[in-house]
Amino acid sequence: MCGICGWVRPSGLELTDIVGMNRIASHRGPDGEGYWLWDGQSCAGEYIASQNLHESQQSGIVGLGHRRLAIIDLTDDGLQPMSMDNGRTWIVFNGEIYNYVELRAELISLGHQFHTKTDTEVILTAYKHWGTDCFARFNGMWGMVIVDLQKRRLVLSRDRLGIKPLYFWAKDGAFMFASEIKQFFTANGVKARANMDAIIEYIDTGYEGPPATFFDGIQAFPPGRWAEVSIDRPETPCPQPFWSPEHLELSRISRSDAVDQTRNLFKDAVKLRLRSDVPVGVCLSGGLDSSAIYAHMKLQQAGSEGEILSFSAAFDDRRFDEREYIETVLKAFGEKGNYAFPTGESFLEDSDRFIYQHDEPPGSLSQYAAWTVMHLARQHQVPVLLNGQGGDELFSGYWPAYYQFLRQKLTHAPWQIAQHMLGALAPGGNETLITQLPPHLRQYQHRKKRNNRSYVLPQWQSRGFTAKKNWATTVQKLDSIEYRMNEI
Repeated sequence: MCGICGWVRPSGLELTDIVGMNRIASHRGPDGEGYWLWDGQSCAGEYIASQNLHESQQSGIVGLGHRRLAIIDLTDDGLQPMSMDNGRTWIVFNGEIYNYVELRAELISLGHQFHTKTDTEVILTAYKHWGTDCFARFNGMWGMVIVDLQKRRLVLSRDRLGIKPLYFWAKDGAFMFASEIKQFFTANGVKARANMDAIIEYIDTGYEGPPATFFDGIQAFPPGRWAEVSIDRPETPCPQPFWSPEHLELSRISRSDAVDQTRNLFKDAVKLRLRSDVPVGVCLSGGLDSSAIYAHMKLQQAGSEGEILSFSAAFDDRRFDEREYIETVLKAFGEKGNYAFPTGESFLEDSDRFIYQHDEPPGSLSQYAAWTVMHLARQHQVPVLLNGQGGDELFSGYWPAYYQFLRQKLTHAPWQIAQHMLGALAPGGNETLITQLPPHLRQYQHRKKRNNRSYVLPQWQSRGFTAKKNWATTVQKLDSIEYRMNEI
């Protein structure tokens, strides 16, 4: 991961303002640091390398900062902020465009020339050729901001599913963006104030509804969107979609074709993500998703030099430990794994640093286990990891999603419910469907009651708290907050 930040302020800003924002996120990029300032009049502004900061006391109206984690093209050609067109276009970019090789070849065929081997230069060239339509052509994960001096605007974009972070703040005729929330608090006039709407929603449902964050005035830029911000009149952007799952064209194909297409897409996705000039490892949990990723990584590596290291979390409590499944996968390839051992005691020791780096309360303590795995990978000098995050969401692997599916069948095809139950009890069936049903039903009934609001909501209702239904309350058919509040 890299770290990006920037500030547009027509009334003026100092280089030190950007340096402060950038260096608070130095852990995101140990391999490089760079800055760019524009006074609003010059043709290209000024790039400032980290070693020249002591010589620079410039001011301007637009500033960019970047911390680099080098993955593609490890030379100084990959340093950012990066420019093209004689400095009329600049970019700070966090992420990776996996199909940059194919895009580069296409752009060369269209008459463009390249001076680096980076995916960052491909982004700039694609923007030059296709404008904001370029984002729909990218296969990757990103949070990026392009400064177009000719049009005197910033162009923000975030990947389709919001894998990479991008936050912004707009107030008093100024606009800031950053990879992490804590970066904003280095700026004068930005205070760390709680967004009580988000906090109450989190307590009530376990989720916060983006673009809101837990901090007042700071928003998450939405995934699958791009937006423009005027340099002369910066204000809250109006994001425009370049991709949305609701707009995907559906088609009906046979089961065998679906299996073949899924397999081919999966293999291609793993292959593209192995494009790297540094070691690539894998987070291995023993589940279907990460095990399949690891297996395809090993198969695609066959005959090549180097090894693929795996990193996993293990627990002394066998109810949570997955080493049995992890070791089964590793044994199939004759490999040994690397394990982190998170405990309750280690969490208490790490909690301040863990929460500080997360900026906001995590969704579950499983994120702490992942955090320890990332530390383990860094100790082995493996800066890139593939994992199975998103597999459950894509294939409805969570129990609540499965129960939503069954509830839909109860309305439209109730006989299929009986098939599921009988199949679960048959030899080789998923018997946990039966055993897990009672505790999950009890949890659902508890969520419907949501007694926790009796401790929190009344005092905030009198302070103007406005409740909103989010996807969790809608999909699970939970009572609205307003209705329940009337009963308190």
